Amino acid sequence: MTAPRRRTPVSHGKRRLSYAHVASGLALFLSLSSAAFAAHRYLLTSTKQIKPSVLSALRARHGAAGVGGAAGLQGARGPAGDQGPPGLPAPAPTVLAPAQTETGVWGASTVAENGANLYRLTGSFATALANPIPEGLVGYVARGSLPSRECPGVGQAAPGFLCLYEAVGENVKTPSQVSVFDPDDREGHAQSAGRSGFGMVVSSAGEGDSSISGTFAVTAPREGERIEFVARHQEPPR
Repeated sequence: MTAPRRRTPVSHGKRRLSYAHVASGLALFLSLSSAAFAAHRYLLTSTKQIKPSVLSALRARHGAAGVGGAAGLQGARGPAGDQGPPGLPAPAPTVLAPAQTETGVWGASTVAENGANLYRLTGSFATALANPIPEGLVGYVARGSLPSRECPGVGQAAPGFLCLYEAVGENVKTPSQVSVFDPDDREGHAQSAGRSGFGMVVSSAGEGDSSISGTFAVTAPREGERIEFVARHQEPPR
């Protein structure tokens, strides 16, 4: 009779590893290792890792512009800047501008003897006129005479007019606008003036020293203005 086999007692705290346990543990380890490797291998750190066609499809279109914000508060005024260099001198005008007035002085003197009692004087315009003063648009205001609408006072002249204001006259006959002429006009039309100035014929009242002087004012006509008025001689009050 065969004796029964003796069984080795198994402790409840320890178990023997079977093949199934080892296989399942190995499979779990490999699975976790593959996941970690894949995570490390395919981690995106730059848009250069994405295919351009895919990247363009992922990009969103620009949205509509938002409403403008409220205006901010005005800032404090900054300090004054440094003074700039001096500018170039302004060019002198080539002709007197429309409706602009320029003034000046005129005068002459002579010694009349042996019946030679006529002499001439000239006055120049600092700024030339665009055109000569036409015949009839010159006014002469003798000393003590009343001004006119065209020659209202010293330093003044209506647009398109030349006004001569007498200040001093000794041993001289009172001239008139008929005595004034354009020095550049060979035909010698009276009551006119040139682009650069005027001339005037003076007659002494007798032999001896004779002198006369005064001021002038000339105003360029307004653009497109037609002047038909003919200046009249103003006789001084008696």
